[in-house]
Amino acid sequence: MPCQDFQANALYFALCALAFNLFALMRMLLPKEFESMRAKTFRHRVYAIAEKVVRHGRKLYLKVKAAHKLLLARLLEALQKLAQAP
Repeated sequence: MPCQDFQANALYFALCALAFNLFALMRMLLPKEFESMRAKTFRHRVYAIAEKVVRHGRKLYLKVKAAHKLLLARLLEALQKLAQAP
């Protein structure tokens, strides 16, 4: 148990269950290559995509390698579907 207090542990496990369920829902909308990944693997793969964040003309730009552009576009499309889900 992460804490000695019962209520703190109950809150911790409720947050873990919520995070698990949200990731399971998101995994259904992601491309097939992400379907069997665990949350930790997914997180490390997605975080590894970002190369450089640039601010120019009051806008933020994310510079990525050409090989990652398609993957990032597919991930963003899946996240937009998640935002539209009822």
